Amino acid sequence: LGFFVNTSWSPEGSRLVTSIRDTQARRATMVTVGLAGDETPLGEASNEMGFTSWLSDGVVFVARGVGGLATGGGGQIWMQPYPQGAPRRLTNDLIDYRSSAVPGDGKSIISVGLDANPVLWTIPLDGKGEPQKLPSMRYDGTFGVSWGLDGQVMFTSPVRGALQIWAMNLDGSNRRALTTEGSNGWPSLSRDGRFVA
Repeated sequence: LGFFVNTSWSPEGSRLVTSIRDTQARRATMVTVGLAGDETPLGEASNEMGFTSWLSDGVVFVARGVGGLATGGGGQIWMQPYPQGAPRRLTNDLIDYRSSAVPGDGKSIISVGLDANPVLWTIPLDGKGEPQKLPSMRYDGTFGVSWGLDGQVMFTSPVRGALQIWAMNLDGSNRRALTTEGSNGWPSLSRDGRFVA
C-alpha cells in the first residue's frame, strides 16, 4: 500500500476500492475487490495514489502523476469513472491534498490540504552569521536548489503545473527561467559551469 491510503465501499456495498503501490516499480494503481475476494484493476497508474471515495458513477481519489502527468509536488484530487473511462482532474493548484471523502449524497468533497510557503535562505557554514532570507516567490526551491555561476542561485519553481529550473542573483534581481519544456527539478551545475543536470 501507499502513504495516506484508505478503502471505500461501493454505493451498493458489494465492492471495496483501494490504491496499491508497487514499491519496486514506484507506481500506484487502484483496484476494486469483491466480497468473494475477486480483484479488478481500475483506471491508470500514477506515481503515488492515496485516499479513495466511491460515488455512484466513479471513484474520487488523491494522486500525483496520473498517466505520467507531472503535478508538481502536490497530490491533486481526481475522479475515475466506474467501471471504466479516462480519469478527470478535479483540482489544479499548488495545494498538496492528502485525503478526501465524499458524503452519502455525493454532492461535495471534503479534503485535507497542505499549503506550504517555502522560501530560499542562505546560511553561513561557520555558524557565526544569521541566516538570510532571499527574495523569492512561493514554492521556489521546493524541488531543488543549487549554486549557479558568479554567486547566483539556481532553484525550481512551478510554471503552469510543471517544475522548471530558474536562476537569480542573491538580491532577487535577474530572475530568469533556465528550462521551459517538460518538468525539471533538483538542479546541479557542472564544475566548469557549462551544464546543468
